Formats: sequence, C-alpha cells, structure tokens
Amino acid sequence: MTYYIKQKGIITPETRALIRTLVQLNVPFENILDVIKRVCSVAGIQVVGKFDRHSVRRVVKEGGIFARLQIAQEVKRVQSLTVSQDGTSHKNAQFEASHLTYKILNSESGSGSNIPCLRALPVTLAPSHTSAQQLRGWNHRLSDICTLYNNSPLGKLDPLTIPEVLRKVKGMLSDHANDQKSLAAQFELWKKDSDRQERGAQVVASMSTEQLAIFGMRLAEQNVADAGGYENWEALSNEVKDKNKREAYHRALVALGNAHFKSLTVEEQRWVDLFFWVGCGMHKDLNAVKWGAKYMEEFWHTEEAMELGAIAPRALHNKDNAATIADEKATTSKARAEKLAARGGVKTTSLAGAIFRNKHDSKGQQDSYRWFFQENLVYSIQFPDTSNTRFGSHCEAASELLVNNRLYIQFLEVVRSSKETGVFNHMEQNVYDALQDPPTLTELAVLSLYSQAISQPYMRSIRGSSDRANALDLGPFHAQVICHCQKLLENPNLLILGTSSSFKEATLDGQMWERAEAVYAVQSMAQHGQLPFLCHALVAFLKGALIGWQRFTAEFEPGGRIAAASSAERAAAYMRPTNDHSESTLGEYRQAKRHAPSMSLALFNDKMLWRANGTEAWVNRNQTPEIDKYVASLARGADSSRKDAKDREQHVSGQKERATRKEKERAQARERKTAREAKVEGITPQLDIAFWTTQPLRKVNDSDIKLMLAWLRSPARKGLVKVPPGLSSLNKERRFNALVAILQDLDQETAAQLLDTRTIYMGVEGGSHVDDTSSDSDESLSSEEEEE
Repeated sequence: MTYYIKQKGIITPETRALIRTLVQLNVPFENILDVIKRVCSVAGIQVVGKFDRHSVRRVVKEGGIFARLQIAQEVKRVQSLTVSQDGTSHKNAQFEASHLTYKILNSESGSGSNIPCLRALPVTLAPSHTSAQQLRGWNHRLSDICTLYNNSPLGKLDPLTIPEVLRKVKGMLSDHANDQKSLAAQFELWKKDSDRQERGAQVVASMSTEQLAIFGMRLAEQNVADAGGYENWEALSNEVKDKNKREAYHRALVALGNAHFKSLTVEEQRWVDLFFWVGCGMHKDLNAVKWGAKYMEEFWHTEEAMELGAIAPRALHNKDNAATIADEKATTSKARAEKLAARGGVKTTSLAGAIFRNKHDSKGQQDSYRWFFQENLVYSIQFPDTSNTRFGSHCEAASELLVNNRLYIQFLEVVRSSKETGVFNHMEQNVYDALQDPPTLTELAVLSLYSQAISQPYMRSIRGSSDRANALDLGPFHAQVICHCQKLLENPNLLILGTSSSFKEATLDGQMWERAEAVYAVQSMAQHGQLPFLCHALVAFLKGALIGWQRFTAEFEPGGRIAAASSAERAAAYMRPTNDHSESTLGEYRQAKRHAPSMSLALFNDKMLWRANGTEAWVNRNQTPEIDKYVASLARGADSSRKDAKDREQHVSGQKERATRKEKERAQARERKTAREAKVEGITPQLDIAFWTTQPLRKVNDSDIKLMLAWLRSPARKGLVKVPPGLSSLNKERRFNALVAILQDLDQETAAQLLDTRTIYMGVEGGSHVDDTSSDSDESLSSEEEEE
C-alpha cells in the first residue's frame, strides 16, 4: 500500500490536515515528515513524496486563514453576538486577546445542539493600552475578517460589512478597570454611529437624481457657511476642503439615519441599540477580597483595636528597609521605612509563594519543598501559585499555611540548618516569623474562612456552569452573595464557633467546605485562645468585602440596563460569567514564547485559532477546491507580507510618537508652571488683615484670595507659614476665612520675613497689586495647580 504526500505536485488536503494535527501535538516542524514516514512504515505503508519546513509553516498559516473564514461565515449567519477581551504586557509590549460569543444554528454546530460558541480572534500587538487604541484594535480585527470573507468564494455574493457586524454586537465582557468601562462606552457609541450612518447611506441611495442634486447643493452651502463665507472656503487648502467635506457628509448621513431610526417602533429601536456591559465574575471576587483585606488592615489602627489592646501584624520589611530601621542614625528614612512596611496575611502568602513555588524554576525551594512534604504527609502537594497571582491563590495559601503550620516552620528550620551559615535569608526569616505571629495568623485565618464561606462556593457556581450560564442572568445570584456577606457580618460566629453542620448556614451554597480541615484548624486555634481578635478582624474584613461586592456588581442594580432587560434580550447578548478565556489565551501566549522565544505572533495565532475554534470540523463541512485555492494563495502572499515586522515597526513608531508627545506636554507644563510662579511672585502681598476685612466679602475678588494663598504657599516661604491643603475645593467664604486665620496668626517678625522673600522677576521688583483682576487669573490658577 502506498501513501502519496502530493498529487500533481501539491500537498493533498489529507496530508495538510495531518500536518496541522501533528503541529498541534507540538511535533517540531522539521520532524513532521519523519513522524509520518515512521508511523506509515510500522503499518506497512510506503510514503511517496516529501515536504520541507517551509511547507509546514504555510500549511499552518492556511489553518489560521480557515479559522478567520469560519468566524466570518458564522457571524454572517447569527442574529446576535457579544465581544470580550483582555490585555497584558509581555517584555514591555502590550498584547490584546479578544473573543466573539454567539449561538450557531443546529446545522452549523455539527452536534445537533444550539449552545453558545466561543470563537477566539488573533492576539494582537497594541501600541498602547488606552481605550481609544483598544477600539481601533477592534476596528482592525473586524475589518480583517470582513475583507478576508468578502474576497473569498464564500462572501463574494453576500458580503459581510462592519456595520452589519456591529449591528449584531449586543454586549461586552471585560474586567472592571476604568479603561475597559470607557472602551465599552466608546464601543456602544461606535455601534450607534455606524448604524445611523448606514441608515443615512440607505436613504441617500434611495434618492432620485433631483433629490441627490439638492442634497449635494445643501452640503456645499453648509461647507461654505461653516468656513465663514466663500472667500474663506476658497482660501482653504485642498486637504482641508476634502476633510471638511468628509466630515459634513458624515454628519449629514447621521442626521438622515437618526430621522430614519425615529421612524422605527420603540421595540425595533431598542433592539437596534441593545448593548450591555458586564464585568468578569472572577474579578468581582478578587476585588471583594482586596477591599476586605484593606479594611482588615485598617482595623489594627482603629480606636477599637487600641481599646482591645490589639497589636498589628509584625512588619515584614524588605532587606533595605530592615537595614535602615536598624541604623540608629537614620531618623527621617527610618520613619519612612516603618510607614511603608508591608505586613499581614496577604504579604505573608506572597512571600511564601516566592519561597515554596516561585514562578522562576531556578528560585525558591521548589522540589525540596515538594519532597519534604511528601515525606511527611505521605502525599504530594503543591503550594498555591501566589507567585503568579492566580485567582484565589492567596486565600488558598492562607488555608495551606494554617493547616500545615508546624510543618512549614519545621521545613524552614531544615532549610536554615542545611546552609553553611546556618541562618535564614531575609525572605525566609520574614515568613518564619510571620508563621508564629498571632496577628498575622489572625489575618490568614480570616482569609481562609472567607474563602471557604464565599469565594470557593462562588467560584464553583460561576465556573461550574461557565459553558451554559449567562452572565446577564446572574443578577439574583450576586444579590444572594451580598445578602450572605451581610448575614456573616451580622453573625460571624457561624464561621468561628461552627458545629459539624455549620457549613449549611455558613457557606454561600450550603455545601460542604472546600477544605474542611482549614476551617477546623481556625476554629481550634480560636477555641484555644490563639487568635483573640479573630472575630473583630473577620468583621472588618466582611465590611470591606461587602462594599467591594456592592461596588463591583453595580451593573445588576435594580432599574439598571440589565435588570430592565427581557429574558429574550439577555439571551441574545449571552456572555460567559468569567473572562477566563481571554486571560488564558494571553497566558498561553506567554508560555509559548517561553518555550519558543523566536516564535512569531502570526505563527502562534495560526496554531491557536485552528485549535481553539475547532476549525478542523468546519473545514470538513465547508471545504471546496475553490476555497482551498483561495486560502493557499493568501498563505503564499502572507510569506512576503512581513506582518510581524510591520507590527513591530508600528510599535516602535508609536513609542517614538508617545515620547515626543509626552516631552512636549512636559515642556508646556514647565512653561505654565513658570508663568504661574511669575504671576504669583509678581503680586504685591497684603499681610495686613485690615486690607481684607474692611470691605464686604462680596467685593473681595476670589482670584485675589487664591493668589494670596498661592503666594503664602510658595516654596520661597516654606517654614515661615503653613497653608492648609485642600483649600481649592472650598467655596469662596471658607477660603477667605482660612486666609484671614493665617494672617491673624502672623506676628510682625514673621510678616517681615515673608516680605523679604519677595522675588525679582524680569528686572522689576514687586509687580502687580494683589487686587489685579486680569481675565486669566482664574484660569492660570486652577484647583489642581493651587494644590501643587
């Protein structure tokens, strides 16, 4: 039997599919032909033909093109879809991962089901992480798949346009960062503007010849009027004229589109503009934990803690700050080091992760740690990945450090004894001390209890059904989380003084503890008096977590867009409860670059898209000789397109442009500061309180008050008088009273010293009188500048 690699000099579709399968199995490109030959020889099959490494790369490229065609065809056929994305930096470059989610028809899925499908888009290199740049990235991605599809045999008769895609976009899933919320708002505006512009274009297309002439004449008249007359219009350059014409035409289309939109029914209008934003569920829990940790940290410095005699967790200074504090001669730097000292449960879990499971294989204890614990526990464990900041890892690490507290102390002692010097390094000493510090153990206990009661059940709920559950339907569930948090806040003993069945009341879902031994360890320590302030710290944590949950579930508030939506509208805008898929794609890219540093972004995308989107099944259903020919020609053209090189050049160009812009902004800021200082120092200061109080307040110019306060606050008078901060946010009367109070406290000697500090500017001493009310005085002293 004979297996032919090629037919008529072209690699067969079967061989191409086999090559892509072996590439997905991480077989090196140069070994793929040998693998095929070896397997066939075992089966007694003779292989005829060959291909080289370059051919493998081209076949993989074809897989990426097929995947983008698949997305375009599916988007063309669906009624609605949603988008999601996330970004990260890798080696000081910004990368964006994005996905589309939609429900494909039964005949499309190939499985007889109609479940939501997640489709990955190519990871892109972005010049920056601003919301405007991210929006341009979406425009580029959608343009790419539309152009690819429209030029193919699939789309020539029925092309796909960006307005059509945007019309189907009904929501966005992202994290809760401000830039992501801004991006969602801009995306919605883009969607609306595109719809109105397309409707306007349809109106124009339906005009008669006479109507078009009138429309063009009115546009021309409007352009001339906007320029200030015919002479001004003619004075403009051709480039400016063209720009003004395009903008005027766009405004006219939008106006016509708005008129057409208003002719629709209310239900139709709502469907056209339907758009939701929802935040990732994992980030909700993450931020709730951060808020809880913040409130717990603040508890140790409250009056309540002082009355109880509660002492804050021991400071875990870094090496430099520890040396500074030990230096008896350092005073100011010592105070600063003590103020900046990190401490507490989260810091302990971070340091422990760096020792027991460092993200760098060459650092930390690594195998020594695993083997020690396997010897003592009879089973292997892995420390939670706090070094890589995994979701929930700090709470899991807190449970681990409490359950095996004595073993961790013993292991660190073994590490110390095995060294030549017989002493810990600084990080090991910090962890060793923290594991025996009752306030630090208290914080670890709080993190563990909260995790077992809320975080773990929450993650089970939203991750366990992530393939089916709709994030927009989770409003009641998040309200339940908030209620449960409030319940524990009112009765923390459900966690501290639990019985064997307490989990039914204490956990969010009423199920058994995720790690029961951690809860029992905390309860045992509390009952033996080892954690005297556990209840107070837990209450403080729950207060912060409650605020975090309320803040990061605001999109589900009653009366909001999601709450007011119908079940059909929410179903049309299906989004997964978490954005794990975008984050995992970025993590996959990081790992791929770690294993193959020279791998191009394009190659990664081609491999990832083929695998993640299940493109092989789509190709088997839709493959034709015409499509194969089209894809092969694009793959050949991609070899000479230098896409990765062009992306890098664009990145460098953007970096240079940002550097130039920032330097210009700094120069302008310096000029404004110099002018501001000159204006302030140029006044004739009035330190006589009678000057200010002999006339009604309404006749005193507020700008004079600001100038006088700025003059007193100037660095030239530092140490002579103290001007309270925050006066710019007060009203005129309160600002005036503050100035009067400052002047009342001045004695004659200080007043004389203040007057001696007057600066000579431009060879002229003194300058304007303080009651000079030039038109730019308020503008030159904005609130922010006064604070500075």
